[in-house]
Amino acid sequence: MRKLKRAGIKVWGTVYSVERVRGGSRCSGQMQLLYRSQEAGGHVKSDLGAMSLVPAVVDAMDRTPVIAAGGIADGRTAAAAFMLGAQAVCVGTRLLASVESLASAEYKERLVRARADDTVVTTIFGPEWPDAPMRGSEKSCCRSLQQGNIPPKHPVGETVVFGRSYEMPANSAVLPTTQTRGDHEEMCLAAGAGVAAVRSIEPAEQIVQGLMTDAWALIRGNNVAQ
Repeated sequence: MRKLKRAGIKVWGTVYSVERVRGGSRCSGQMQLLYRSQEAGGHVKSDLGAMSLVPAVVDAMDRTPVIAAGGIADGRTAAAAFMLGAQAVCVGTRLLASVESLASAEYKERLVRARADDTVVTTIFGPEWPDAPMRGSEKSCCRSLQQGNIPPKHPVGETVVFGRSYEMPANSAVLPTTQTRGDHEEMCLAAGAGVAAVRSIEPAEQIVQGLMTDAWALIRGNNVAQ
């Protein structure tokens, strides 16, 4: 980390539990720490929701700034994180549905159509990261495997990873991008529990400005139209 810092490269680390806060605090002078709750999309290790994790981490970290992540997708959820003591928020799923995002067009559209109960935490997605819990869209492949059906042996799609063509095996954890071709119904579509707040595909600047404007309006006690 010292070499990276000398090169002017920022280092970001992720902490999933209060027990790991002490270890993270020893590195806080060398890296910026994200505290990722159970509502987060993609790979998730925390057993705690943001309402429990964020205040506990804030207390444990004393005066060290806390960045909260997981389920934050609009002004209301950002305001809640700030009220719980976070100094900043990390937004993932909402920005996946931005104009600038490299997520595939169908992936973005599925996020817009998703409901609050459309995500599930599962370990079926690998083999790139075997047995790693991941929160994503509860699609037909998830339901099929839960019913005991055998996944297909043939590739479910093709994409580009680190500049190289990659055939996506069944249950691939690689997310579909603009360079992906194949059946999205069989692909991993990571999404956080706040996905219902994703209602449109907008420029990233507009998303961030709207989210923060609404958050501070709520903190000041003003009503925000949803």
